[in-house]
Amino acid sequence: MYVQSSYLRYPLLIVLWVVALMSGVLSLARELYGLYVGVIPQKTLFWSFLWLAFVISASALWALERKKCRALERALDEILPEVIIKIQELFHRRAESHLYWNADIFVLASAHLKKRESLVVQYRLEAIWKGRTTECSRVDDVDLWCRQVVDVEELGIPGSPTTTTRYLMDALTSALKREDKRDGWLHFELKNVPEASMNELTLRLGASWKDTVVGFYEIRVSDAAHIDYSIIKKPAP
Repeated sequence: MYVQSSYLRYPLLIVLWVVALMSGVLSLARELYGLYVGVIPQKTLFWSFLWLAFVISASALWALERKKCRALERALDEILPEVIIKIQELFHRRAESHLYWNADIFVLASAHLKKRESLVVQYRLEAIWKGRTTECSRVDDVDLWCRQVVDVEELGIPGSPTTTTRYLMDALTSALKREDKRDGWLHFELKNVPEASMNELTLRLGASWKDTVVGFYEIRVSDAAHIDYSIIKKPAP
Protein backbone atom coordinates (compact mmCIF):
# COMPACT_ATOMS: atom_id res chain seq x y z
CA MET A 1 0.00 0.00 0.00
CA TYR A 2 2.85 2.39 0.86
CA VAL A 3 4.63 1.65 -2.43
CA GLN A 4 1.46 2.30 -4.43
CA SER A 5 0.78 5.58 -2.60
CA SER A 6 4.39 6.75 -3.16
CA TYR A 7 4.04 6.11 -6.90
CA LEU A 8 0.76 8.04 -7.03
CA ARG A 9 2.00 10.93 -4.92
CA TYR A 10 3.96 12.83 -7.57
CA PRO A 11 1.38 12.64 -10.41
CA LEU A 12 -1.30 13.76 -7.95
CA LEU A 13 0.80 16.70 -6.80
CA ILE A 14 1.52 17.72 -10.39
CA VAL A 15 -2.22 17.63 -11.18
CA LEU A 16 -2.99 19.78 -8.14
CA TRP A 17 -0.27 22.27 -9.06
CA VAL A 18 -1.54 22.43 -12.67
CA VAL A 19 -5.11 23.05 -11.49
CA ALA A 20 -3.92 25.75 -9.09
CA LEU A 21 -1.86 27.52 -11.75
CA MET A 22 -4.52 27.27 -14.43
CA SER A 23 -7.11 28.61 -12.00
CA GLY A 24 -4.89 31.41 -10.71
CA VAL A 25 -1.89 33.17 -12.17
CA LEU A 26 -1.89 31.47 -15.58
CA SER A 27 -5.64 31.99 -15.96
CA LEU A 28 -5.15 35.72 -15.55
CA ALA A 29 -2.13 35.68 -17.86
CA ARG A 30 -4.09 33.75 -20.51
CA GLU A 31 -6.98 36.22 -20.40
CA LEU A 32 -4.67 39.22 -20.67
CA TYR A 33 -2.69 37.61 -23.49
CA GLY A 34 -5.86 36.80 -25.42
CA LEU A 35 -7.24 40.29 -24.79
CA TYR A 36 -4.24 42.27 -25.98
CA VAL A 37 -2.81 39.96 -28.61
CA GLY A 38 -5.89 38.12 -29.81
CA VAL A 39 -4.09 36.37 -32.69
CA ILE A 40 -3.92 32.84 -31.28
CA PRO A 41 -7.22 30.92 -31.03
CA GLN A 42 -8.50 30.39 -27.49
CA LYS A 43 -8.27 26.60 -27.78
CA THR A 44 -4.58 26.71 -28.82
CA LEU A 45 -3.89 29.29 -26.15
CA PHE A 46 -5.50 27.08 -23.51
CA TRP A 47 -3.40 24.02 -24.40
CA SER A 48 -0.22 26.10 -24.58
CA PHE A 49 -0.78 27.47 -21.07
CA LEU A 50 -1.74 24.00 -19.84
CA TRP A 51 1.56 22.66 -21.09
CA LEU A 52 3.35 25.61 -19.46
CA ALA A 53 1.59 24.84 -16.16
CA PHE A 54 2.70 21.21 -16.37
CA VAL A 55 6.35 22.18 -17.01
CA ILE A 56 6.32 24.68 -14.11
CA SER A 57 4.71 22.15 -11.76
CA ALA A 58 7.09 19.30 -12.62
CA SER A 59 10.15 21.58 -12.40
CA ALA A 60 9.08 23.04 -9.06
CA LEU A 61 8.46 19.57 -7.57
CA TRP A 62 11.82 18.34 -8.85
CA ALA A 63 13.58 21.35 -7.29
CA LEU A 64 11.84 20.77 -3.96
CA GLU A 65 12.75 17.07 -3.94
CA ARG A 66 16.37 17.90 -4.76
CA LYS A 67 16.41 20.32 -1.83
CA LYS A 68 15.05 17.58 0.46
CA CYS A 69 17.67 15.11 -0.83
CA ARG A 70 20.52 17.55 -0.15
CA ALA A 71 19.21 18.18 3.35
CA LEU A 72 19.03 14.40 3.92
CA GLU A 73 22.58 13.93 2.61
CA ARG A 74 23.85 16.62 4.98
CA ALA A 75 22.04 14.94 7.87
CA LEU A 76 23.56 11.55 6.94
CA ASP A 77 27.05 13.08 6.78
CA GLU A 78 26.61 14.20 10.38
CA ILE A 79 25.98 10.59 11.46
CA LEU A 80 29.38 9.01 12.05
CA PRO A 81 29.71 5.67 10.22
CA GLU A 82 30.96 2.57 12.01
CA VAL A 83 33.35 -0.08 10.72
CA ILE A 84 33.77 -3.29 12.71
CA ILE A 85 37.35 -4.31 12.01
CA LYS A 86 39.20 -7.36 13.28
CA ILE A 87 42.66 -8.86 12.87
CA GLN A 88 42.34 -12.55 12.05
CA GLU A 89 45.98 -13.43 11.41
CA LEU A 90 49.26 -11.61 11.86
CA PHE A 91 52.60 -12.33 10.21
CA HIS A 92 55.82 -10.37 10.48
CA ARG A 93 59.05 -10.90 8.58
CA ARG A 94 62.35 -9.16 8.62
CA ALA A 95 62.73 -6.55 5.95
CA GLU A 96 65.35 -7.05 3.25
CA SER A 97 67.40 -4.13 4.58
CA HIS A 98 68.37 -3.26 8.18
CA LEU A 99 67.27 -6.71 9.21
CA TYR A 100 67.22 -6.23 12.95
CA TRP A 101 65.41 -2.87 13.07
CA ASN A 102 62.83 -2.91 10.32
CA ALA A 103 60.08 -5.45 9.66
CA ASP A 104 57.26 -6.13 7.21
CA ILE A 105 53.93 -6.76 8.90
CA PHE A 106 51.16 -8.57 7.04
CA VAL A 107 47.67 -8.47 8.53
CA LEU A 108 44.73 -10.63 7.50
CA ALA A 109 41.76 -8.54 8.59
CA SER A 110 38.00 -8.29 8.15
CA ALA A 111 35.97 -5.09 7.78
CA HIS A 112 32.21 -4.78 8.24
CA LEU A 113 30.43 -1.48 7.53
CA LYS A 114 27.54 -0.26 9.67
CA LYS A 115 25.24 2.81 9.49
CA ARG A 116 26.10 3.65 5.86
CA GLU A 117 25.26 2.20 2.47
CA SER A 118 28.85 2.57 1.24
CA LEU A 119 32.09 4.11 2.41
CA VAL A 120 35.72 4.43 1.29
CA VAL A 121 38.11 4.17 4.21
CA GLN A 122 41.86 4.34 4.78
CA TYR A 123 43.60 1.69 6.85
CA ARG A 124 46.39 2.53 9.29
CA LEU A 125 48.45 0.46 11.68
CA GLU A 126 50.03 1.77 14.86
CA ALA A 127 52.64 -0.04 16.95
CA ILE A 128 52.71 0.63 20.69
CA TRP A 129 56.04 -0.19 22.33
CA LYS A 130 57.32 0.98 25.71
CA GLY A 131 54.65 3.65 25.95
CA ARG A 132 55.44 5.08 22.54
CA THR A 133 53.07 4.90 19.56
CA THR A 134 54.59 4.63 16.10
CA GLU A 135 52.57 4.69 12.90
CA CYS A 136 53.54 2.04 10.37
CA SER A 137 53.89 2.87 6.70
CA ARG A 138 51.22 1.36 4.43
CA VAL A 139 52.58 -0.51 1.42
CA ASP A 140 50.05 -1.16 -1.34
CA ASP A 141 51.69 -4.22 -2.90
CA VAL A 142 49.84 -7.24 -1.51
CA ASP A 143 49.47 -8.64 -5.02
CA LEU A 144 53.27 -9.05 -5.21
CA TRP A 145 53.35 -11.50 -2.26
CA CYS A 146 52.06 -15.01 -1.61
CA ARG A 147 51.68 -17.42 1.28
CA GLN A 148 53.97 -20.43 1.21
CA VAL A 149 53.08 -23.60 3.07
CA VAL A 150 55.61 -26.40 3.44
CA ASP A 151 54.17 -29.81 4.36
CA VAL A 152 56.50 -32.58 5.54
CA GLU A 153 55.47 -36.10 4.61
CA GLU A 154 55.23 -38.17 7.79
CA LEU A 155 57.49 -41.08 6.94
CA GLY A 156 59.08 -41.22 10.36
CA ILE A 157 62.62 -40.80 9.05
CA PRO A 158 64.93 -37.76 8.97
CA GLY A 159 64.99 -35.86 5.72
CA SER A 160 61.45 -36.81 4.72
CA PRO A 161 60.35 -35.17 1.45
CA THR A 162 58.36 -31.95 1.61
CA THR A 163 55.60 -30.42 -0.47
CA THR A 164 55.60 -26.66 -1.04
CA THR A 165 52.31 -24.94 -1.90
CA ARG A 166 51.88 -21.25 -2.63
CA TYR A 167 48.60 -19.34 -2.25
CA LEU A 168 47.62 -15.97 -3.68
CA MET A 169 46.81 -13.12 -1.30
CA ASP A 170 43.88 -10.73 -1.87
CA ALA A 171 44.14 -7.19 -0.56
CA LEU A 172 41.47 -5.88 1.82
CA THR A 173 39.37 -3.43 -0.16
CA SER A 174 38.93 0.17 1.00
CA ALA A 175 35.51 0.47 -0.67
CA LEU A 176 33.04 -1.04 1.80
CA LYS A 177 29.32 -1.70 1.44
CA ARG A 178 26.77 -2.05 4.17
CA GLU A 179 26.32 -5.58 5.56
CA ASP A 180 28.95 -6.87 3.12
CA LYS A 181 31.75 -8.23 5.30
CA ARG A 182 35.08 -8.20 3.48
CA ASP A 183 38.31 -10.07 4.25
CA GLY A 184 41.78 -9.44 2.91
CA TRP A 185 45.43 -8.69 3.53
CA LEU A 186 47.19 -5.44 4.38
CA HIS A 187 50.92 -4.80 4.24
CA PHE A 188 52.75 -2.35 6.52
CA GLU A 189 56.36 -1.50 7.26
CA LEU A 190 57.49 -1.04 10.86
CA LYS A 191 60.76 0.79 11.49
CA ASN A 192 63.08 1.33 14.45
CA VAL A 193 61.91 -1.63 16.53
CA PRO A 194 64.42 -4.43 17.20
CA GLU A 195 63.43 -7.92 16.12
CA ALA A 196 63.89 -9.24 19.66
CA SER A 197 61.17 -6.88 20.91
CA MET A 198 58.47 -7.75 18.37
CA ASN A 199 56.48 -9.87 20.85
CA GLU A 200 56.32 -6.89 23.21
CA LEU A 201 54.38 -4.83 20.66
CA THR A 202 50.69 -4.03 20.73
CA LEU A 203 49.31 -3.34 17.24
CA ARG A 204 46.29 -1.15 16.62
CA LEU A 205 44.62 -1.50 13.22
CA GLY A 206 42.24 1.32 12.42
CA ALA A 207 39.88 2.40 9.63
CA SER A 208 39.54 6.15 9.12
CA TRP A 209 37.19 8.31 7.08
CA LYS A 210 37.73 12.05 6.59
CA ASP A 211 40.57 11.92 9.14
CA THR A 212 38.21 10.38 11.71
CA VAL A 213 38.72 6.88 13.11
CA VAL A 214 35.51 4.92 12.55
CA GLY A 215 36.76 1.53 13.79
CA PHE A 216 39.84 -0.06 15.31
CA TYR A 217 41.15 -3.32 16.72
CA GLU A 218 44.08 -3.94 19.07
CA ILE A 219 46.13 -7.10 19.48
CA ARG A 220 49.38 -7.95 21.23
CA VAL A 221 51.82 -9.66 18.91
CA SER A 222 52.51 -12.38 21.47
CA ASP A 223 48.77 -13.17 21.62
CA ALA A 224 48.39 -13.64 17.86
CA ALA A 225 47.51 -17.14 16.74
CA HIS A 226 50.35 -19.39 15.61
CA ILE A 227 50.59 -19.68 11.84
CA ASP A 228 52.23 -22.49 9.88
CA TYR A 229 53.18 -20.64 6.71
CA SER A 230 55.54 -17.95 5.50
CA ILE A 231 54.97 -14.97 3.23
CA ILE A 232 57.37 -14.51 0.33
CA LYS A 233 57.63 -12.45 -2.82
CA LYS A 234 55.93 -14.09 -5.77
CA PRO A 235 58.43 -16.04 -7.83
CA ALA A 236 59.06 -14.71 -11.30
CA PRO A 237 56.89 -16.47 -13.92
